[in-house]
Amino acid sequence: EGDLVLSLTMVQVAKDWEEAARLQTEGGIIQGQVIGYNKGGLLVQFNRIRGFVPASQVAQLHGRTASEERQQALQRMVGQTIPLKVIEVDRERNRLVLSERSATQEWRKAQKHRLLTELQPGDILSGRVNQLTNFGAFIDLGGADGLAHISELSWQRVNHPREVLSPGQDVKVMVVEIDAERERIGLSLRRLQSNPWESIDQRYSLGQIVSGPVTNVAPFGAFVQIEEAVEGLIHASELDVDPQAQPRDLLQPGQTVTAKIISLDKQRQRMGLSLRRVSEGDRSANGAEAEKTEA
Repeated sequence: EGDLVLSLTMVQVAKDWEEAARLQTEGGIIQGQVIGYNKGGLLVQFNRIRGFVPASQVAQLHGRTASEERQQALQRMVGQTIPLKVIEVDRERNRLVLSERSATQEWRKAQKHRLLTELQPGDILSGRVNQLTNFGAFIDLGGADGLAHISELSWQRVNHPREVLSPGQDVKVMVVEIDAERERIGLSLRRLQSNPWESIDQRYSLGQIVSGPVTNVAPFGAFVQIEEAVEGLIHASELDVDPQAQPRDLLQPGQTVTAKIISLDKQRQRMGLSLRRVSEGDRSANGAEAEKTEA
């Protein structure tokens, strides 16, 4: 009839498909809002196109996630804005497939490179405990994990990181080492805590009688906790008048003992104790002092 029927929407949608193809080729990362989910994954909005993120490409899911748990996790993500990479574009089939997992991995890689470049020993950061192992805790610094060795978790003896930390816990840490070549970041929690050994000579002196529980018994002697983060060593030769006596025959972990301070080294953070040099008078005086303190 001589009239032209035009569509602005179709042009805009065509441009969105072109943009998606460009992102697939160049590998860019975009932010997309989750608008729904189904058994297979997430539905996301990419401009005027509806895209799909398979469950295998959702960062917080893994292959062993149970079906019911997977659906609950997908449901919780509705309304969130997540990073995405385009991994498949098929305009004829109206198919746009994206990956949160790939986008997250690439983003974390970039963040780790940035942190390794910018961080300096002594920097103080906020992080979240990501994983606990026998040798320490991995802490997420916002895109990269740093390791706080078990010796850097606390001034007191720590047998396993779970004694002082739990996964998901927010913590303050100090950067103590940067190894750009090996891509490692060393962290410390204890260096942000006061060191009880710095003022040890203000609280204890040679000849003083102290009490505390045995924390560890070794062939060479026994360790006794005098206060939090302060332990003293009773050498095997200071346990009993009998030189043949073995530490494990005389003391057990958890047993409370009264001992005399015979050496105190503030710099090396060592306290030497003796059981055999404690007299009955010392024990009585220490017991009376403890009762007075409790009262």
